[in-house]
Amino acid sequence: MGNAAGPTATAPPLSPWAPLRIGAFRALWFAQLGSMLGTWMQTVGAQWILVETPNSAALVALVQVATTLPMLLFALPAGALADIMDRRRLLLAVQLFQVAVGTALSVLTALDRMPPSLLLTFTFLLGSGLAMTLPAYQVFVQELVPREQVRDVFKKWVTSRWFAPGSLKKVASTEQLTGTYLPHWTYDSSTSTRYTGQRGQHYWETETYVEDGQQKTRQVQRTAWYPASGQVARDFDDVLVPATTTVPANRLGKLGPWELGRSVPFQADYLSGYRTLRYNVEADTGLESAKQQMQKVIHEDCRRDIGGDEQRVSSMNTHYAALMFKLILLPVWLAAYLHAGKTWQVQVNASTGEVTGERPFSAAKITAAIVAAIVLIVAVILIVHAARS
Repeated sequence: MGNAAGPTATAPPLSPWAPLRIGAFRALWFAQLGSMLGTWMQTVGAQWILVETPNSAALVALVQVATTLPMLLFALPAGALADIMDRRRLLLAVQLFQVAVGTALSVLTALDRMPPSLLLTFTFLLGSGLAMTLPAYQVFVQELVPREQVRDVFKKWVTSRWFAPGSLKKVASTEQLTGTYLPHWTYDSSTSTRYTGQRGQHYWETETYVEDGQQKTRQVQRTAWYPASGQVARDFDDVLVPATTTVPANRLGKLGPWELGRSVPFQADYLSGYRTLRYNVEADTGLESAKQQMQKVIHEDCRRDIGGDEQRVSSMNTHYAALMFKLILLPVWLAAYLHAGKTWQVQVNASTGEVTGERPFSAAKITAAIVAAIVLIVAVILIVHAARS
C-alpha cells in the first residue's frame, strides 16, 4: 500500500523563496536560467553578425521575428502537448534538439560558413525549441514540490494553464481537498514469446529519369524483405492497472509514475482519517489490461530481435508463467475548484505532486493567438519582399 501524508486543515503562508530550498527545484531553476542566458546571448550575437551585411536593418529585424514567431506558431500545440504527453520525455527530446541545433550553429559560425538565411533558420529553430519547452517546463516545476504544499501545487497548476480564461488565475485554492487511497492491481509475470515476421534490408538502385529534356540518374532506396522468426523472453514486475472506475483511467495514467518502491504492507492504521475506495474492477479484468501493456513491450522486443533496417511482426504467441497479482492502495488528493459557476475536478499524486484534471479554455485567447500568428506571418513575408526589392 502506498504511503502518503494526510490533508492538513490549515497551512502557514510560504515564503516566495521556499521552492528554492528543494534541491531538485533549485537545480532545474538554475538550469533554466542558464538556458535563457544562452538564448539571449545567441540573439545578440546573431544581430551583431548581421549588422555588417547588406540590408542589415531588415535582417536584424528578422532576427527578432525568427525568435518570437515560434512562440505564436507553436504556443498552442506546445501547451496541448504539455497536457497530454509525458512532460519529462517532451523536455528531454526538445533539449536534445536544441543541443543539436546549437552545436551545428557553433561549428558553422566558427568555419565562417553562416550566410544570413541559414543564421535566421537556426535562430527560428532555437526559438521553436524554446516555445516547445516553456509550457512543459512550467508544468514540470510543480512535480518537484513536496506533497505538504499541495495547495500551492494546485495554485501553480492553475496559473500555468495556457489559453485559460484570465479569471482562472483568481482561483486561489480548492473548494474541496480530500486525501484518498485509490485501489490498483499490479501484475508480475515471466513471459516467453514465439514470433514470426519479416526483416527489411535497405539497398540502393540507380534510377534514370528525364528533367528539362535531359536524361539524369539518381540513387533510390529500396527495401528487400526476408522471413524472420524467433523467441524472446521478458520478466514483468508491477504492471499497474487501476482497480476503480471512479476516476477516469486516462487521468490516473497521467498521475504516474508512481513510486511503488515505497509501498509497505497493509496496516489498518494507515487508513485512519482518509477516504478509501473499494475496487470495482475484478482481477481477471485487470489482467487483460495488464497483458495489453505487456504486449506493447513484447512487440518492441520482437522488433529488436528481428534486426535489420525495418521490421514487421506478423504474429506473437506469448506464454505467461509465474503470474502473480496484488491489490495496492495509492495515495491521491481529490480536489475540486469553482470557476464560472462550474465545479472542476483535479487529482494530485500525493507522492510526487503530479497534477492532472479539468480546466477551462478561453476561446478569445485562442482566436487572438491564431490571428496574431497570421498577422506576423504576413508581416514577415512583406519584410522579406521589401528586403529583396
